[in-house]
Amino acid sequence: MAAERVPDPSTDDAAFVLYSSLRGLGSAVFSPAVLVALGAAGIQDGWRWLPGLLLGFGLMLAAGLLVDFPRHTRFGAEGMTRVCALRRQRIPWSDTVAIERAPASTTDRLRSLRENNQRPIPSGGLVATGTGRRRWLLTDRAESTMEYEALAALLAEQEAGTVLRAGRPRTDNPPTSLYRRRR
Repeated sequence: MAAERVPDPSTDDAAFVLYSSLRGLGSAVFSPAVLVALGAAGIQDGWRWLPGLLLGFGLMLAAGLLVDFPRHTRFGAEGMTRVCALRRQRIPWSDTVAIERAPASTTDRLRSLRENNQRPIPSGGLVATGTGRRRWLLTDRAESTMEYEALAALLAEQEAGTVLRAGRPRTDNPPTSLYRRRR
């Protein structure tokens, strides 16, 4: 009798993967590092409240980002797997109600206004919404049209009833795997 193979969530057959941008990952590392450095420099000669608060806030921000900012998200038949720096979180389709669009970043809004001199703002990344007030960031950047259609097809196959409320991304968005390269 052969032993039953237990599926490994890190090697599951993902339908597709959406990646976070290097700018988002860099901001997630750089911002807490600056706060920690400023706080540590301020309390080097002795404890003071403001530098101590900066140090504490920077450490809490770093811990939160290492645990909760996704490097990439895998989508499969069983659900989503958010891969963060310090953890891997599995979210089954039955725990999600909808996938929505996050607001665009301030940098993207300013760039859109400068380049187009119009009001259209590029869309933000994807957020999964659960029951109650649960929300999970899936990506910090908008996906390509092809990735959007793959997500829509995957959700249409699911019986859990997760709805795709995210608007269609701009047609000129590159695939998320190309965010790691310069445009």
